[in-house]
Amino acid sequence: MQKLTYWRQVLAIFLVSWFSFGCEDPQDIRFDLGLGGNLTTFFTDTLSIQLSSTQLDSVVTSGTSEVFLGGYQDPLLGYVQADMYVQPYFQQSQIQANTLIPFDLPATATIDSAFLVLNYNGYFQGDSLDRVQVEVFQLNEPVSQSRRYTRHDVIPTRGSRLANFEINRSLVANAKGDTSFSLIRKLPESILTQLRATLGQTTSTDVSQFIQAVPGFVVRTVGQPKGIYSFRVGSDATSSNLRVFYRLAGETTARAFTFPFTGGRFTRYQTNRSGTGLQNLGVGNPPIPASRYHI
Repeated sequence: MQKLTYWRQVLAIFLVSWFSFGCEDPQDIRFDLGLGGNLTTFFTDTLSIQLSSTQLDSVVTSGTSEVFLGGYQDPLLGYVQADMYVQPYFQQSQIQANTLIPFDLPATATIDSAFLVLNYNGYFQGDSLDRVQVEVFQLNEPVSQSRRYTRHDVIPTRGSRLANFEINRSLVANAKGDTSFSLIRKLPESILTQLRATLGQTTSTDVSQFIQAVPGFVVRTVGQPKGIYSFRVGSDATSSNLRVFYRLAGETTARAFTFPFTGGRFTRYQTNRSGTGLQNLGVGNPPIPASRYHI
């Protein structure tokens, strides 16, 4: 009898508690993040991306720190061939910013020789054993610094060929590829005559007159080379250049003055995409899906 009374008391307490809590107003069920709490949501989805290529305009190749010379067969772009256009310019002062150093040749000085110096930049693509045949011509007008040249642009040349030579990998770098060499080629008497008539005159102290009197050069390939090389331009310290040697009266040792190719410069590219997935790429043509050229 005492045991039954105990369970009746427990049941009574439970019923009182249930009625008390059950009569409260309904409340929202929520997460209490508190101050500074973080809640991260993750989800996944599946989508497909369609890529295509279209040509809107020509590529601007002027004003760069390197120019290219040679050619090679690219599996995607087809055959690519490059010619370099460069303009000799005055050196920049290392003391005063934006100040050019004119070449004021003394009246008693004699110009001995002039050389085309091409400083290899380390980039190469193609067949390293192929001997790329190149030739040098002087341009009929200066390469402009202010004009934006594209890969299609051509500047007419004047006179006969100034020089011709060949390039392969062993001539511009060692076997490991960690040491670069310069290609140095002597220019003919016609350039010396031009320099003698220019240097020591007003045209050698005014850069705008100088580039008119001494237009730049095009170094272009012959045939269909299988290797393409880059050469440094645009910086006095490392730029390819026109190097002039002269002697002062009474001296037997020649002195040198460098005209870096820091004026106008650009690369002209010719391409043949026949047989590639991009052969119909052109301005105004429909986009080409990436599936056609295996990207």
